[in-house]
Amino acid sequence: MKEVSYLTHVGLSLMTCAILAGCGSDQKDEVPTVSMVSSVSVKEKRLVTVAATATDDKEISGYRWEQLSGPTLTLTGVAASEVQVTAPEVDENSVAVLRVTVTDSANQQAQADVTVNIAKNQLPDLAANFSSVEEKSTASFQATATDADGEITSYQWTQLSGPQVTLSGANTGSVSFEVPAVSSATTLRFSVSVMDDDNEGSTLISDVVIDQLKTAYSLTGKVTEAAFANSSVSATVAEETFSTTADASGNFTLLVEVDDDATNFLTLLKASSTQIAGLELYKFLPDFTANAVPAESASPQSGLLTQKRQSRSDKALATENNGISINTSINPVSTAHYALLLAENNNVMPIDRSTYDAVEKLIDPDLLIEAAALVYILSQQDALPEGVTDVVSLLNKPELYNAYKEAVETENPDAITQAIATLVADPDVVEPQDETSLVGKYVTYMPAQSGFLSRFGEKLMFNEDGTGARYTTGSHYSFDWSISEQAIELDYTNTSPFTYYTNLKTSFVGLTAEQMKLLTDAGITTIQVTQITTGAQMWRTVKGNTMDVYRFSEKIQRTLPPIDLGNGVVISTDGETEIINTDYFVRNIETQMPLQFTAEEIPGQWVLRSFDDNENPDFLFSSLFAETFNFAPNGTGTTKETARSFDWELNAAGHLLVTFASKTRLEFRKLDQLDDKSSALISVYDAEGNLIAADTDYSLKLDGSDFSQYDHINQEGSYWNSMINLWNKYYWQDNRILWEGGFSYFGFMFKNNNTGYQMYQHTGTPPEMIPNLGPQMTWIEIPDESGVSMIQVNRRACNDNTAYSCNIRNYRLLKSESGILGRRIYVLEESYSRNRSTDPMEVLIPPRLNMYEELSVNYWNETAPAQTSMSLFTKSIPAKTTVEKKLREPNKPRLPHFNN
Repeated sequence: MKEVSYLTHVGLSLMTCAILAGCGSDQKDEVPTVSMVSSVSVKEKRLVTVAATATDDKEISGYRWEQLSGPTLTLTGVAASEVQVTAPEVDENSVAVLRVTVTDSANQQAQADVTVNIAKNQLPDLAANFSSVEEKSTASFQATATDADGEITSYQWTQLSGPQVTLSGANTGSVSFEVPAVSSATTLRFSVSVMDDDNEGSTLISDVVIDQLKTAYSLTGKVTEAAFANSSVSATVAEETFSTTADASGNFTLLVEVDDDATNFLTLLKASSTQIAGLELYKFLPDFTANAVPAESASPQSGLLTQKRQSRSDKALATENNGISINTSINPVSTAHYALLLAENNNVMPIDRSTYDAVEKLIDPDLLIEAAALVYILSQQDALPEGVTDVVSLLNKPELYNAYKEAVETENPDAITQAIATLVADPDVVEPQDETSLVGKYVTYMPAQSGFLSRFGEKLMFNEDGTGARYTTGSHYSFDWSISEQAIELDYTNTSPFTYYTNLKTSFVGLTAEQMKLLTDAGITTIQVTQITTGAQMWRTVKGNTMDVYRFSEKIQRTLPPIDLGNGVVISTDGETEIINTDYFVRNIETQMPLQFTAEEIPGQWVLRSFDDNENPDFLFSSLFAETFNFAPNGTGTTKETARSFDWELNAAGHLLVTFASKTRLEFRKLDQLDDKSSALISVYDAEGNLIAADTDYSLKLDGSDFSQYDHINQEGSYWNSMINLWNKYYWQDNRILWEGGFSYFGFMFKNNNTGYQMYQHTGTPPEMIPNLGPQMTWIEIPDESGVSMIQVNRRACNDNTAYSCNIRNYRLLKSESGILGRRIYVLEESYSRNRSTDPMEVLIPPRLNMYEELSVNYWNETAPAQTSMSLFTKSIPAKTTVEKKLREPNKPRLPHFNN
């Protein structure tokens, strides 16, 4: 190390002599002499020794050192010939004066002074090469330090702020670290300090910017409508907006730069018409992915990574040459889809994929295609309607929506239907389906009201050889399929009938008013209908993220099995045929990853959809029904209703497999989860492994609820309303059930004297609906075969002998909780009926899971809108002033309703 030399000894600079002269011949005692250097130098807080040299003709008897002036020094050895002087810390170079006094044996003294020059320590000089760094690189910085009056003894690098990094060489002159990935320019703050041999130092603090790496993507596409020729097109992604201009045909190429680590991000595309003020079309991309074109970097001067500037055409060409093309379409369907997304998400854009996926399932497919048709019609006009400033407002405000739709239909009653046909057949509106991408397994889905799970889902299979099948709860349709332009043609090679029960309706299945009266007089209020589909077409209208929207156009035939009323009176009809257009969500269950069952949750008692495999001929149903499964931890189990044993297991995908002794197998694939409840797709395979039926319904694990421990008696003025169909979002607006012409009003009032009423007959409509209680029903609480308490309701006494019941319904409590409108109970219910007291009971409703919520009898007058409606509103609207969006197309039920 370099040594700094200081004066540590005293040389003679001035010799002081004292000659004492006396009288006479006697020699006198001489005065002592003392000598030392005239000055010494010392650095602050350092030590220096000052020595004095004294002589005398006899002897020196003592030394005494003292400070005369200057900053206070620390003196050690003040009675010796050498004194140790420690300099204090000073603010600047300073001077102090010391004096030494010597005394001889005759008490004679001599003195000398020395100047102490105190030097202020000089701090080290420090420099460092801080600069910006690139994310995911290795950064290194160098510090240079010198000390003019000493040496550097240590280095120390410290991170003060920003994402934490690990410093290598933090106590040396050179430090390095791995730069983390960032999604935007991010600042780190560092300090570097050095210390000198006086334990004093210098520090530098500097910010270091981590530059974000970006990837360039090219969005190419088309704005489909003529009003958008030469329109401006923008994309908002990652809080940045990028813009371009479409050509005269609506084609555009838009360069977008995003973080290089981003592979899935939400993007909103908007096209603004240059011909119609306020007319805009939208496209929301929830899954923006593509091959990347890395952003080119220029030589950074300050460490910043920059995008090389190119003209838009140059960028597009560079992207095209790299094979990058994210093709999309901005059109009326994508605009309606975006508007409904906003409406279902409180009028804000989804912030992430999970939010988008959850919201997408709430959109009603029928409303989507009708809203798209209105946007299409609007784009063919010369201006927006009076009072409308933009398309989204038109779709989000029922008053505007209904007024515009009414005006459209007044001018042309078929305009909406024609617009829908145009949209679904336009390959520029929806990405065309091809044979390769269509092959797979699918399940249909209807949106459920918040607080419920979807209970409807058919299984579709498209095979590579052009064959396929459609499986429902009681039907199996085999078909040959092909694609002609946009349409998927389904040519059925065999069909299976679907049997269900419904309330009496005039002209339904060809019933006349006279036949209706005969049935009503005989006490028959529900009829069995056999339905068969003879052909279908499918058009994909929306290519979504987790599920697409398809329009199904089906040719339906319905027949009524003859009903023998006795006395030679038989009710029969020729049936009816109609075309039904229905819009469904369709989920690809091979590419989408559904939820999984776990081995820990299965043991216990569940109510699941089941299928009779002919082991019990007395319990044969033509379709799926609900059954109680007891799952043992060892992989075995038994059913309650059919008393069958089975083995169960979970496959690698988390699907629950149940195999009966007959080798019939049930597969349950969990699709959705709501709190402690889930819904599952059930697929039924016969003993040879052939798929024969499928459906979607609740998979409910029981919690030991029992009517013996639950008070099912209604409060005064309330009743249990059936929710068998009302899980469907179609029947709700703003958490209120739509009246639907009285269809939604059905239930039972239980009184504590074992009587009650069936609630479905009424006079008038809300807000002046008057419930007609009609004849009383009776009920009793009885144990089932395993001792669980059940409620048995006598709905109708036999006409020929009122002492006997001709219509009973049994309820077993599965679970209870708070519902949307009141108490909610989940029950396993079944119903039996006969025409006369002497007839055997026949199954009217096979065992099924139903839900009931307790409503006020006056609920409908106080809160329920009176018309069939679909609303985009999610915000609260005061009762009785609600303006509903009226759905015109389609105007037929979209799925067979369960009989209440």
